[in-house]
Parts: sequence; C-alpha cells; structure tokens
Amino acid sequence: MKTARVLVYIYLKKNMILTYKIGKLLTHTKHCL
Repeated sequence: MKTARVLVYIYLKKNMILTYKIGKLLTHTKHCL
C-alpha cells in the first residue's frame, strides 16, 4: 500500500510539471500569434 501511495505521488508530481510546461507553451504561442 505504501509503494502505491508513493507511485501516485510521483505520478501527480510529473503531471503537475507536464501541465506547467504545456501551460507555458500555450501562453508562449498565444504571444507569438
């Protein structure tokens, strides 16, 4: 159970970074357009 919780935490952390990168990319393209 403990390992599953850690995996979920890592997954969420990765998702946050990914969402942040995508958001940054979207704002960048908006400025270019």
